[in-house]
Amino acid sequence: MGVVPASNLGENSGKQFTCLDTILAHVNDAVIAADVSGKVTFMNQSSARLTGWSTDEAKGQMVETVLQPIDIHSRKQFKNYFKQALRKGY
Repeated sequence: MGVVPASNLGENSGKQFTCLDTILAHVNDAVIAADVSGKVTFMNQSSARLTGWSTDEAKGQMVETVLQPIDIHSRKQFKNYFKQALRKGY
């Protein structure tokens, strides 16, 4: 998981986001992007199928609300590491 503060993206961040959104929307892997507060800003169709949330429903929701990973054997929820990644700057 990687976290890049928007302030580090510079003047061309709008163009970069448009290009990045297009690329991420077409990859087969599930991709969820969030702002520094943990709110979903982008989710591709693979993520929508995986989480059961539509991309429109997920936008603005907290990552831990949308993404709730569970162990397939024990059915127990894994710890969500998003907030820890934000604190450490991953």
